Amino acid sequence: MKNKKAGAGASASQISESEARQIALQKVPGASDSDVRMKLDEEDGRPVYEGKIIYKDMEYEFEIDTTDGTVLKWKEESVFD
Repeated sequence: MKNKKAGAGASASQISESEARQIALQKVPGASDSDVRMKLDEEDGRPVYEGKIIYKDMEYEFEIDTTDGTVLKWKEESVFD
């Protein structure tokens, strides 16, 4: 996994959707790519990957910074809530 740093011209230095998926999947052992739903979105004027993982009766919602792969938001809850 590459980790690119933001700087001047950060729009040219973005992690790929595939890299963002791997970052999210590392937080949910056992989950696979087919458990992930993700899209490119904008939060507070900056691009982020926004998505969710549904795995073993749990739902994980997340936002990942497109410039450096930082997990900006992570929320876990049971699908039964």
